[in-house]
Parts: sequence; structure tokens; C-alpha cells
Amino acid sequence: MTIVKPIESTLITASEADYFKVPLELDEMEEYTAANIEATITRLEAEMRAAAKRFEFEKAAELRDRIKYLRERELQLA
Repeated sequence: MTIVKPIESTLITASEADYFKVPLELDEMEEYTAANIEATITRLEAEMRAAAKRFEFEKAAELRDRIKYLRERELQLA
């Protein structure tokens, strides 16, 4: 007997498999203040680029997510 599945379920499963969410350790970032947040973002961006050049894409993605969190926190503090 032939298996019949809607094509949408196959496409959704494939797209979910392509997306990898790097877990963040946000607890350690709670101590950032407006005074040092920009310097930290600059340092993390440099680390992210270096990781990408070394083909460490999971590390670069984690750093990208940390930068995004810090930018959002920066807006909250402003």
C-alpha cells in the first residue's frame, strides 16, 4: 500500500530541521549596565567574526544571539 502524506508536512519538517537554535546562557549577562554594554557588544562582534573565519559557526551563532540580547537590553536601559 502506498503512503500518502500532504506535502506541507514534509516541507515543515525539513525547514524545522534546517534551523538550529543555540541555547543562551543569559544568567551571566544580567550584570551588564549601560556603561559597559557597548564595549561588550564590540568585543563579542569581533569574537563572532573570528569564529566565523575559523568555520566555528555554532560558536558564531551563539555570539550573535548574545549580541542580539545585549542590543535589546541596551534599548531597555536607554
